[in-house]
Amino acid sequence: MDSSPPRPTLPPRREPSSRRTVHERLAALEESQRVLERTLTGLAREAGVLVAGPCPRCSKAYMLGTGGMVHCPHCGNRLSI
Repeated sequence: MDSSPPRPTLPPRREPSSRRTVHERLAALEESQRVLERTLTGLAREAGVLVAGPCPRCSKAYMLGTGGMVHCPHCGNRLSI
């Protein structure tokens, strides 16, 4: 007889009801991303910060630049420009 506790069961995975639902969700996510990108660009402009490309070390954040240097807010990578 096995005396180990029962394994928890995961809830059933919810599948989208249709492709249309997936496309609607994707469109909403893309619009949300555009809003965030515009907001970031505006904040950076007002603060005098350059928003560069993705960090070459971790790719988890965009590099931010001031005073001839760019740095990654995620991993701390620093590069001169």
